[in-house]
Amino acid sequence: MLVKDVKQFIEQLATSGKLAFCDIDLYDLMVSRFESSDSSIEISAEDVGFLLEVYATRWKSVFDTENDYTMNSLGINKLWIDFAWELSPVVNKPVYQILLPEVTNERDFNDLSFLTETIQLENFYLGEGGKTLYRKRTFCEHLLAFGYQLSTYRDFSRTQLRPVTVDELTRLKSCKHNQGEFQIGSDKFTNFWEFLNKRVFPALLGKGEMPLELLPKLLRLIQDYFSFKSAGKDFGLFKQSANHFFHLIEKGNVGNINVLYGQKILVQTKKDYLLNFLITINRARDYTLDNELNALLVWLKKVHPALGSSRVLEGDVCRPIPVQASSSSSSSSSSSSSSSSSSSSSSSSSSSSSSSSSSFFSSPRRRTSTKISMNPCYQLIVSMMLHGFKRDWFAATCYINLWDLSNPVIPEVREMYKLFLPALLENRDEDLAGIFASVKERFFDPIRNKDGFFLWFSSYSANSGWYDAVREGRLDVIWFEPELFLNALINFEPAGKTVKTQINSFLDILIRTYAQGDSELLKRFRVNIFFNKFLQQLAPQDKESMIVALQSCSLDESRKNFLPNCTQYIANRLDYMYREKYGKILSSSVEVTRKDPESTTPLESFKNPGFLIDSYKRALRNIGMQTDSSIWKYLTKLAKPILSLDDLEAARSSQPFMGYLGAPT
Repeated sequence: MLVKDVKQFIEQLATSGKLAFCDIDLYDLMVSRFESSDSSIEISAEDVGFLLEVYATRWKSVFDTENDYTMNSLGINKLWIDFAWELSPVVNKPVYQILLPEVTNERDFNDLSFLTETIQLENFYLGEGGKTLYRKRTFCEHLLAFGYQLSTYRDFSRTQLRPVTVDELTRLKSCKHNQGEFQIGSDKFTNFWEFLNKRVFPALLGKGEMPLELLPKLLRLIQDYFSFKSAGKDFGLFKQSANHFFHLIEKGNVGNINVLYGQKILVQTKKDYLLNFLITINRARDYTLDNELNALLVWLKKVHPALGSSRVLEGDVCRPIPVQASSSSSSSSSSSSSSSSSSSSSSSSSSSSSSSSSSFFSSPRRRTSTKISMNPCYQLIVSMMLHGFKRDWFAATCYINLWDLSNPVIPEVREMYKLFLPALLENRDEDLAGIFASVKERFFDPIRNKDGFFLWFSSYSANSGWYDAVREGRLDVIWFEPELFLNALINFEPAGKTVKTQINSFLDILIRTYAQGDSELLKRFRVNIFFNKFLQQLAPQDKESMIVALQSCSLDESRKNFLPNCTQYIANRLDYMYREKYGKILSSSVEVTRKDPESTTPLESFKNPGFLIDSYKRALRNIGMQTDSSIWKYLTKLAKPILSLDDLEAARSSQPFMGYLGAPT
């Protein structure tokens, strides 16, 4: 290539009309370098490197803008593309590597064809992160082969289909190439987006289920938009929230994400696919999304009523949406099976609870049920084990115990707890309803208790609020069946970075609890007490999202998947520890037995995860894992017996007394 060719390109830029903003500086740089050079000589290796750097600089400026080569090959872009074709044989690189220097693949992941088989830049689209290039022709063939399932491959192994991301859909929709007519059978399409609209999007609901775990995150995104707008915050903060939500979509199940994308939502007078709402959010550069996000809000309340108990922003006014909150009933349980009590319930916050939590637990209306909900009873017992009761200086300190947990209380609370205790210890869930009715009549009827010794304690200012909360059904504790915790939290994505560690600690407690042979009822209460303690440590955003995620789960499915979820959780924890030490995942080194070696019973039918923990220990022993390793210690801790406070006291009392010489007396 001669210098005159470069000068000719520079002249074309100068006479093309209005340059793109990024082109002004690049034009000046090229003029400065080549203006005084002899036009008849060939460009040097340094000149070639300079031109490639110019292209690299321009790409950083035009990527994902209206001047992105894959979205617009006309106007000023055509000059840059044409010159790249001239430069290509000089640098021995395909044109796309000059124009898009950050692209790392040479073959299309969807069929392993070479990218050089496509010539026109508008017939490409960029994959997630902008580092991978795909051919639209190949993508079309891929969609046809998979029954119009909106999916793609992300690497050369082609072993796992992944969702097409919001960024990718935005790029495909933003392409200004309207002359790419093609035909499939008798159907003609003017461009690729029309093909997606007519063939692919109508089939999105064919496979998968609604990813309910993402709906609280979508609600949070809407909340962020209106709160940031109302506070006058930079729009970039909302874009960060949007990108976080899009990242969650990227990690989702293909079929389920397709179902989400394919939802039809009414905005003003017409319906549109939810994916187009997400594209609009992705394209936005300022706070002009009120109509779209309000439409999403209305849709969310219809598809997931539990979200309505969350405080949201409508326009510029913050107020709770009054919709029905999830409520369920319970039935009796036997000592050998999980109780079929309510799947989830949230209570109202008490007067002593923080304003951040009261926005979520605010007087939810309950669905009518033919069964009596046991949640108020369960919540009362949990609250007795957690509430900080105030005692007068002369009152004796008394405690109530549940398994290994204890709480200092006032005498009247100890008396009512004693009524529940035999049923708790003997796993008699069916008796709790009658006991609860008796406790309410004896201790919480203001007429029957207007005179009495304990009235002074219950009327004490700090404790009267607790009594009122019990009477009015607004205790600041919640109750969920433990199977729901595991099902909802195993893949929960918190906003706070440290919350994942707290979730793991809580799930460790849950699995250790269920690895015990104690009363099923005690297990349920122990787990709920620890969960309420954990919940108190969370920021309002994570607390609200977590509760809605729990309300989204099916109790039947959660019970069915309890042991498989235990398997997945423990495997993930061990893989993380193993990878930290050995640089590879544990599953590549060990295969865990899914049966008790002394039984033909499959893992899924085990009543607690203790067999699973033992199976991992045997597998680790087979690969030579030392018993002093962190992985072994972790498994040992999960299976460690949980002694009750009474057992601990009995053990201490049975130890022989040692005399001053160290000998038993």
